[in-house]
Amino acid sequence: MSKISSHNELGRELELFDTFEDAGSGHVFWKPRGYKIFSNLSKWIEFEHKKRGYLTIKTPIIYRSHLWETSGHKQMYSDFMYLFRIKKEDMDEEWGIKPMNCPAHILLFKSKRRFEKDLPLKFFELGLVHRHELSGVINGLLRVRSFTQDDSHIFVKKNQIGKVVKEVIEFVRYVFKMFEIENIKFFLSTMPEKHLGNENVWREVERMMEDALKDAQVNYEINPGEGAFYGPKIDVEIKDAHGRLWQLSTIQIDFNLPERFDIKYYKDDGSKERVYIIHRAILGSLERFIGIMLEHFQGKLPLLFAPYQIAIIPVKNTPKEVEYAMKIKDNIESITNLMVEVDILSQEKTVSKRILMAEKKKYVYILVIGEKEVDENKVAIRNENMTLNDFLSKIKGEYEKWFSLTNF
Repeated sequence: MSKISSHNELGRELELFDTFEDAGSGHVFWKPRGYKIFSNLSKWIEFEHKKRGYLTIKTPIIYRSHLWETSGHKQMYSDFMYLFRIKKEDMDEEWGIKPMNCPAHILLFKSKRRFEKDLPLKFFELGLVHRHELSGVINGLLRVRSFTQDDSHIFVKKNQIGKVVKEVIEFVRYVFKMFEIENIKFFLSTMPEKHLGNENVWREVERMMEDALKDAQVNYEINPGEGAFYGPKIDVEIKDAHGRLWQLSTIQIDFNLPERFDIKYYKDDGSKERVYIIHRAILGSLERFIGIMLEHFQGKLPLLFAPYQIAIIPVKNTPKEVEYAMKIKDNIESITNLMVEVDILSQEKTVSKRILMAEKKKYVYILVIGEKEVDENKVAIRNENMTLNDFLSKIKGEYEKWFSLTNF
């Protein structure tokens, strides 16, 4: 079995990211090619949310501490929070950097009257959060102190919980199937001994979630008593190409914050009713997801997200070959947002060595262009020759698997 490179090793080899331990331990510094992965993943997951009726929002990262007191984070989570005092002009008060996005989303929900017809209301944010993880657990992209969540809070009536949870389950399955990960396991965690809310409501919501799992026809297990204190949850575990297990997606029902923030909607008869909140993330942390995918694919990610996408190597670098290579580059870039790089090096470098260098960089496609390819309007990929038009159709198809050309 060949050696499995860690995402940290791949990050160094492919020049994707750094953590600069002396200056920013636990925080990611994306290099240009690494940021290309992050940027494309962000655009794609936002695009998929918009298709499903989510409303994209953006919220600040720092807030007065009274917000964290209302939410309970100050009391329950302060060891992991970055709290500080601001003394400016006539201000002398404590603020905190957000460890989670939920209170900010609640503020937006409460910013206007919400009616029964408005629900479910789905807020989505690529939210940057900060959590002070212990030094001993910090690990590249997998465990960091600041990260971006594909975070959503869905405000629902109780009788909408089952339907919405099923939709989220199907969204999770779709995302992992796109990344060729089909070994997925769902876990339903039920009411713990210490919990908030009425036991009858807990059991009713748990049944809704279990029915959603059954309706979606997924394999799942029950984790008795392992729910959060504020509500039951579904966690999703994947197995990568090397048989390692990772917990990524989560779907959580919350009885706590709606009460703390007194969040209600107006019913059709004019009375008010408490909402329920569904917290959910699909990828979880984008940084962690990229780290897992780097290891899963050993650096050779799907075309849209690959740090090195298409290389064109003119055999002799003759004007004729270079002109044709640039024509291919222009054609690809006119129909996609892909990075195409023409390797124009000195003739002392042999073609085989140039191909080897491109393979080490893990380009998804390496096109070799000689006089024959120019004359026949073809491209050579490994041992295969195809017409330029066929190759452009192939690339367009792979690209449109993720994005329509008008949406990226």
